[in-house]
Amino acid sequence: MAMLAVKASWGKLWWGVLAGLALLFLIALKTVPGAPPEPLYFVPGNPGKVAFTFEALWGTEGLEEILAVLKREGVHCTFFVTGPWVTRHPESAKAIIGDAHELGNHSCSHRSLLYADEEEITREIREFNRITEALLEYRAPVFRPPYGAYNGLILAKAHREGQRTVLWSLDSRDWISASGEEIQVRFKERLQDGAIVLFRVGAPELPGILPELIKFARERGYEPVKVSQLLDRS
Repeated sequence: MAMLAVKASWGKLWWGVLAGLALLFLIALKTVPGAPPEPLYFVPGNPGKVAFTFEALWGTEGLEEILAVLKREGVHCTFFVTGPWVTRHPESAKAIIGDAHELGNHSCSHRSLLYADEEEITREIREFNRITEALLEYRAPVFRPPYGAYNGLILAKAHREGQRTVLWSLDSRDWISASGEEIQVRFKERLQDGAIVLFRVGAPELPGILPELIKFARERGYEPVKVSQLLDRS
């Protein structure tokens, strides 16, 4: 009986040691120099700024109208696009850059990278960079994984390419909303300091309500900016 008690005590001690070592390992892992930063959903402590981001995957429907609104309002944003989109619509990509907006790397195939191997992830990120450098002489400063799905390997590969992984804190759901009013209500209820907002090029109601969304943000003291500007705290 005494022997069983001793064994039980040693067992608990052993598991306690293992748990402690695991905790120390995780702490060390998070503080390793050069380790990729966590993805950005929003930038807290940055009052007065919100980032407007637009995803363009297939076509350019509504893009001209969106760019016209942004130019008229003096707003600069981030457009996450895929490699094939740039290849099919180089003039649209140039128009975005020419209006002082920024492009973000949204991969090449827009397939989920969550279960892709290291070589596939690297190829998806680098191929986008190769296309924009070749066609636009441009390198995107930020990366957004398809569907917002990521793991440590994806973060590390984007970081190695010098691109910060950026997600979003406010999804406008503009593509599936029944009306422009529904989009506005969602936007107005959830907007906050440092928010990163997700819009989609091609959402039918978006161009018509975008001026109202910009106006609302400014009335609340938030200036819509590019993601890179949101990261700049100076």
